[in-house]
Amino acid sequence: MGQIIKKALCSLLAVLMITSAVPVNAIALELEPVGENAASPESEDSVSDIIVDAPETGEYETQSTPKDVNDSILAERVALLRTFVKNNSYGYKYFTTTGKSCDNADPGHPGDWECAKCETTNLIKAAWIKNELEIMPSSTSLLPAPKYKYSGEIGSFYPKTWSCIGFTMIAHWFLYAQKTSDNIDVEHERTIDLTKKKSEIQAELDKYAKPGDMLIFRNSASSSSYSHGAIYLGYNSSGILVLDSNWGGSSGPTCEMQEHTMKYSSYKCVDISRATNYTEETIPVFGAEIIDPEGNVTDSIKIQKGDTFQLGI
Repeated sequence: MGQIIKKALCSLLAVLMITSAVPVNAIALELEPVGENAASPESEDSVSDIIVDAPETGEYETQSTPKDVNDSILAERVALLRTFVKNNSYGYKYFTTTGKSCDNADPGHPGDWECAKCETTNLIKAAWIKNELEIMPSSTSLLPAPKYKYSGEIGSFYPKTWSCIGFTMIAHWFLYAQKTSDNIDVEHERTIDLTKKKSEIQAELDKYAKPGDMLIFRNSASSSSYSHGAIYLGYNSSGILVLDSNWGGSSGPTCEMQEHTMKYSSYKCVDISRATNYTEETIPVFGAEIIDPEGNVTDSIKIQKGDTFQLGI
């Protein structure tokens, strides 16, 4: 009888210890809503993950802050993107879920601007695109929304887009993401007036544009209406070299991917946006002093196109 009482007391004591000593949040994490006042958790490697609610499914998905991308990484990604557009292993020419023209998929596409085969919500799930690029966002909410400036205001696009804008957003995400959960945001860099002299346009492109940037072409700097989206590669005497999809709209190939030159006279202005996780490369110089444009002496310098500096040994 004493042994039975002893065991009962031990069991009761164990229950009391568990219920009194172990707080509930030590064994079950409570998801808190993420809003303007919610703090983003940080990790040691500066990549922070936050839990957000996905309204279309009601499920929780992970978003991560992407690591920095420098010019070397960016150049490699741009080269991969050019191969995807011009010479992918499938031989596909169209940025659609099937790799075939949207004209064949939906005869109403040119007039309606979109069909199910060129919407971002479906494109990010397309097996052939995933196989070629090897990384795609887990949700359209992670895609960068290109910015445009009109009447002093900055506007942007919704995650669910299609056609040329859909290509631009997914392509730019690919250039700057390292994980499927990376949330890529962009900043508006510049709106360039394409009615200026060619030399003035090129001078601004030298100063503000970088291969891989998102471009939004418009016919009025005072209107939010846009005409075309593309990825910037460079420029030549004829115009701006781009990667894009659906150039020509209803009068041309529907959702065909191309690398081509957009004539300066094609539109009135172009907006440039770039991912916020872009970082300029810092090059250390051993056994030397660098005098930057402000006259400061340093042993390393961030270099971008058009910079000048003195090197003394």
